[in-house]
Amino acid sequence: LLWDYNTLIFNGEDSVTWQLYHVGLYKRHSTTSIEQVIYSHSRAIKGICDFNTVCFHPSWPAWKQRKSTVDGVTVHEFGRATFRGLKLPTPFTRWLANLPKPAVFHLHTKFVPMNFALMRALRKHDISYVFTPHNPYSGDTLKRKGLLKRFYTNVVDRRLIAGAKAVHALTNNEVATLTALVARTLSVVPNTID
Repeated sequence: LLWDYNTLIFNGEDSVTWQLYHVGLYKRHSTTSIEQVIYSHSRAIKGICDFNTVCFHPSWPAWKQRKSTVDGVTVHEFGRATFRGLKLPTPFTRWLANLPKPAVFHLHTKFVPMNFALMRALRKHDISYVFTPHNPYSGDTLKRKGLLKRFYTNVVDRRLIAGAKAVHALTNNEVATLTALVARTLSVVPNTID
């Protein structure tokens, strides 16, 4: 994945000057795969660029925010997004407006309304993002609530994918569906976790 950041995002620039923000919890020991991926990426990229995480806590009030450092990773925590994730907390939008550049965000997981809100906010501030859906948009993924998920995919996630600086597929099975959803720059790199 590091090669992809250097090639697709940093455009040959000195990556040490870049701020990389993974959206999700930073936890050393976690049972969720996304948190494991974020932790693994932080270890793999350490010293290559400035690695940060951004997370939104559903149990926190929208006004709350905190910044801390864990294992050398800067963790930016914010209160909950409202309206099913479509309205980002005000402290986050203020923080984002003053974010030093260059910066790139890494968004994870499909069917997440907050990713759409993040995409809009990032575009507003001319900040690039990478998107990793973590599963193909087909097969078992669409069995439960299939009609709703197909609608969401075609209306929301299609725009998220089209606007991404790069789309990160974990397997070749994802390539066909992501290409059909207008992914321009697509890279297949397996998960960095065992």
